Amino acid sequence: MKMLRIALITIIGLFQFLNGLSQVTSNELNDKLENYRLSKLEGDTANQIEALHEIAVHLKRVGELDSSIIYLKKELELSKLKGDTYNYIRSLNALGIVEKQHGNFSNSEEYYNRALLSLGNDGDSLLLAKIHNNLGLVQKLEGKVDDALSNFIHSIRIRTELKDSASLVVAHNNLALLYMEIEDFNDAIDQLQLAKRACRNYGSDYKMSIIDHNLGLSYLGLNSIDDAISYLTKAKKARSTFDDPVGKASIDMSFGKLWLQEKEYSKALDVLTKAQHVFISKNSEKLLDELYYLKAMTLKKVGQSDSASHYFEMSIEQAEKHLGSRFLVKSYREMALLKKKQGDLQSSNYYLSKLIQVQDSLNELEIRKKASELEHQYNSQIKEKEIQSLEKVNRLNERLKKRNFWFFLITAILLIVAVVFAVSLYYEMRSKKRVADELTKTNRSLARSNSALKRANAKAEEALQIKRDFVAAVSHEIRTPMTSVIGMTELLADTPLSNDQKKYLKVVKNSSSSLLVLLNDILDFSKIEAKQIKLHYEEVQLKPLLSEIELLLKKEKKENVEFELIVDNDVPQFIYIDQNRMRQVLVNLLHNAFKFTHEGKVQLTVKPGKKEKTLNGYLYDIVFQVKDTGIGISKHKLKWIFESFHQADSSISKNYGGVGLGLSITKGLVKLMGSDLKVESREGEGTTFSFKITSKGKNKHLESENFTSIEDDSNPGISYPLNILIVDDNKINREMLDIQLRKMGYKPLIAKDGEEAINIAVNRQPDLIFMDIMMPGIDGIEATRKIREKLKDESPIIIALSADTFSAQSQSSMIHTFDDYMSKPFFAQGLLEAIKKWYGKTKT
Repeated sequence: MKMLRIALITIIGLFQFLNGLSQVTSNELNDKLENYRLSKLEGDTANQIEALHEIAVHLKRVGELDSSIIYLKKELELSKLKGDTYNYIRSLNALGIVEKQHGNFSNSEEYYNRALLSLGNDGDSLLLAKIHNNLGLVQKLEGKVDDALSNFIHSIRIRTELKDSASLVVAHNNLALLYMEIEDFNDAIDQLQLAKRACRNYGSDYKMSIIDHNLGLSYLGLNSIDDAISYLTKAKKARSTFDDPVGKASIDMSFGKLWLQEKEYSKALDVLTKAQHVFISKNSEKLLDELYYLKAMTLKKVGQSDSASHYFEMSIEQAEKHLGSRFLVKSYREMALLKKKQGDLQSSNYYLSKLIQVQDSLNELEIRKKASELEHQYNSQIKEKEIQSLEKVNRLNERLKKRNFWFFLITAILLIVAVVFAVSLYYEMRSKKRVADELTKTNRSLARSNSALKRANAKAEEALQIKRDFVAAVSHEIRTPMTSVIGMTELLADTPLSNDQKKYLKVVKNSSSSLLVLLNDILDFSKIEAKQIKLHYEEVQLKPLLSEIELLLKKEKKENVEFELIVDNDVPQFIYIDQNRMRQVLVNLLHNAFKFTHEGKVQLTVKPGKKEKTLNGYLYDIVFQVKDTGIGISKHKLKWIFESFHQADSSISKNYGGVGLGLSITKGLVKLMGSDLKVESREGEGTTFSFKITSKGKNKHLESENFTSIEDDSNPGISYPLNILIVDDNKINREMLDIQLRKMGYKPLIAKDGEEAINIAVNRQPDLIFMDIMMPGIDGIEATRKIREKLKDESPIIIALSADTFSAQSQSSMIHTFDDYMSKPFFAQGLLEAIKKWYGKTKT
């Protein structure tokens, strides 16, 4: 029963690990591969090298060692071709690490030696020390004790000269572990005391607990029990302050070793069993070979031979997974002795032969003598059994002679059957050949059809790309003047106006807003169709999001239409969603509801569905429903409402406006969330839209917020004093930005192109730059890179301004170039929010 529980815990832990791994790593690896592809297309060798290294490190982390080696070799070749010594040595060091993890120690040692040869004695000292340390670790696993000692001491000497306390802790500890392995415990203690001294300078309590643990084991090796107990107790107390159950379990295992040595077998079994449960529940197999060996030895001491044999077998099974494990040899030896004591000479001989295969250096004369005696006894038993078997064979031969006649008769019948079968097989082969000929003709025809289909697909893809390029171009050309229209409209609204002028201005603002909504809808539709939208999930507090949506809909409300928000108490406080896209979906649905409802009610309901317990919390089905008492939709028109550029009735476009994209976009976004947008409607009675998402949910205790102060934004130039540079090739946009910032109290610098922006940035050193991206000559991206190259640590905050829309990959690339991004058109409030956001992070 105990073993069944252990197996179940192991399976559950493995499933949890694989499930988490599949969610975390897939998107990361795709992004890194895409970055490498783009760098290759652009001919950017430096970015290619960095991307290859990131891909290799990611693959190593998820256990894809062979693939990691392939990408590291590509990085090595490209670094050598470019003459990039640093990355060349870095890739050699990384190859050594991965080959060691793969168990290819000779390959690992070769890469480290090549790295040392390339680096030389005058190279990067810290990197030189790391490579000597890594080479020592490999040689330790290979059993090259003298070589390992030499490399560890070399690493320590370099790090001592550098006065690098953090790395000295690791170096002294590694050398101590080597001394412990060859049972030179006095030298091990000396190295561990040096490690403690370095650790006090470095200030790491966790590493100090590791050193105390190793000191306890070293004193145990010297049979200094009081000192061993003191250091192990200190290590366990320190480790309890960290969330490290596996570390605490390893100290319990060391206590088990101590109690075994002190013949306190009950205590030993208690702490070893406790450690075993932790290792298995946390899927940590690294120390299981030693733990099972210690538990087997303890059970052997208390006379439980069968249980001891079981745990020796488990120790062997674990040790075979870890190259160089000394417990493989020990467990084989103990099993051989145990089986001999039990009288099972065949099994004893088997384990002795395995012992000889694993480590010839332990084949002492006494072991060989015992093996020979066991083999002799075993051979004697075999000979006796062979004699008995021969007697049985003679008796059987007599019986077989009488049966030969029947065997000959059966053989003849089988021959006749075989001839008949061969003839039928011949005719079947002819039939199959005819079918094969017909299939060949069919395949050729299919190949021609496939070729034509590929050409048609290529043309369709080309047409789709032309359409995407057209949408992007139109977007840029519309957004640029829209920026001026919206900006100048805001500025005009702040001037003295007559009532008629205010009325005309309101029409302009409303028309601009409508045009912006239409433009955004077209772009969203294009992105959904091209599958360029990716959802970005985060933990979101649901009720504040719904309250924010309610505020956004204030202008939609009508005198005779009531709005009701209903949130079920069982809905979790926090869920994992893409907040922006969820807001867009609900606002679209509520906007439609208010548009087509003249009297009655619009209702947004959020309620829970199925709730499922998982290994790390609860998974909720959450239902969102928007219901109205509007004009409704007839049954035969319902199937068309989600079609692009389609409305249920042609009169709707005339009476209510719109181009019929809202519901198409909403359905596409809901589908990306893993759900389906459903609709129920009756003409003249109203419409209900609903969808269900599945999300991890949490309920947390929320402390009340204390608002101690209110920010005064009446004069941002005083509240957030900054030296600002505007860069834009469009004269109207420059003037509009200049006026908006001056109204806030700033005196911005102005550049009309990238070259002028670089000169002003270097000479005047502004705190914040609003940088247009698309400009003639030096564009915004190139200008930003040159500014950062020239100013380095003194570089200002640079915010991109562009009328372009970008794919997910382009947006990711822009994030690495600029500090922030603002899409045209934008409002003055957007400028102020950007200034407030980045004020505390500028060099001012």
